[in-house]
Amino acid sequence: MVVPIAHIENHDLDLYVREQLDSKHSSRIQAHVQSCAACEEKLVAGLLARLAELNQKQPSDSSRELRIERRFQSGDHGSLQTICPLSFERSNVQITDVSKGGFGLLTNTFLPTGTIVQIHIGTSTALGEVRFCRTDGNSEFHAGIHLRSVGELKGLAGLSQSVSLRRTP
Repeated sequence: MVVPIAHIENHDLDLYVREQLDSKHSSRIQAHVQSCAACEEKLVAGLLARLAELNQKQPSDSSRELRIERRFQSGDHGSLQTICPLSFERSNVQITDVSKGGFGLLTNTFLPTGTIVQIHIGTSTALGEVRFCRTDGNSEFHAGIHLRSVGELKGLAGLSQSVSLRRTP
């Protein structure tokens, strides 16, 4: 007899998307989603809906130069997880520079333009979209990440003041 798989409740998926679950519950959701296509679809839809919600809260002016904001050099290390397409694997990254609108980072993984990523630095996270990813001629890639949502990211050179306007409730 096959035991039916209990699907994850929408409320729990929403809490996961908003990073409001403890690590035990988050791990349980990740394990389930890896074996359940229906819940994976709901999770990805929830992540995309959250991103759309964040985009609506921010003014959009695609005609302006994207690199006009002051950049602060950084040497901080963290990890990166792709959200769309969904992967629970994290790759190590080095933050090269930070501005109000985004990050420059070095990674060992090519990131296609438009990929939605979550950057983890210590206990802080930021959600963003890959704007470009170029090889540096060696085994690393330099990627530009446009920030969509920022948690408490204090400690990065100049970041706490430069992103204070972009924090979401």
